[in-house]
Amino acid sequence: MNRIETAAFGGLGGAVVLGIGLLTGVLSGAPGAEGPAGGAGPAGVQGAAGPAGATGAAGPEGPAGPEGQQGVAGPAGPQGEPGPQGSVGPAGPQGAIGPEGPQGAAGAGDLGPGALVVVRGSADCPAGWTATGEVRLLTSPDYVLAPEQSTTNPGVMTTSTMDWANVNFFLCTRGAS
Repeated sequence: MNRIETAAFGGLGGAVVLGIGLLTGVLSGAPGAEGPAGGAGPAGVQGAAGPAGATGAAGPEGPAGPEGQQGVAGPAGPQGEPGPQGSVGPAGPQGAIGPEGPQGAAGAGDLGPGALVVVRGSADCPAGWTATGEVRLLTSPDYVLAPEQSTTNPGVMTTSTMDWANVNFFLCTRGAS
């Protein structure tokens, strides 16, 4: 039912009630006390939507969002073809002189009757020489120990000998012990 029909039925109903009241004499007497207010009537039918309003002005730009996480690395690309062989370039400059090589073995000459030979192991004495004792010498941090060697802390430490250690070496003398 639309609003016009509701208004028409409401007006017709009101006229009928008014007519009955006049005919029966109910409305001819003195007015009575005002009655209590009636309850609210049922809601009317939903009306049609009105026209859209004008678009509002754009608001200010918001702050930047947090930085996203780094994505997963993509798959490796295909293997490229080998390039052409390059030509030989000019010779480079002379390099620096390298470090001095290790000490060679002692010669076969006579060292004299009071000579001592220092070796890393008790079995390392040359032929004709015998291991007769040990001595401890201060060695640098890059010294590599032989199986029979052991280290002890030096008696005096300085900043320049902080990582150094005393290492045992074997003494060899000529002849039998």
